[in-house]
Amino acid sequence: MCGLDKILEDVRKKFPKCSRNRLYKLQRNNRLYSIRKKKFKATTNSNHKLPVADNLLNQDFNTKRPESVWVSDISYVYTSLYLATVKDIFTKD
Repeated sequence: MCGLDKILEDVRKKFPKCSRNRLYKLQRNNRLYSIRKKKFKATTNSNHKLPVADNLLNQDFNTKRPESVWVSDISYVYTSLYLATVKDIFTKD
């Protein structure tokens, strides 16, 4: 779905006298809303002097047995929550 101004351009091709307020009221009365892009939230502060974990794998993700190497990741979810995942590299679970 587009924003109000983009839709207004298309509507005015067929109905030149349609005003922005009229289109806004029509959309609101029919519960048609634009999808707004969420603001980017910076979740990492790299400006610090804290120690960084060593790269123990050196990008070698091949393992010979299960439960010998685990990896993890933390992602921000747009609900003020963080999603933490842990994965066994051998089984990919």
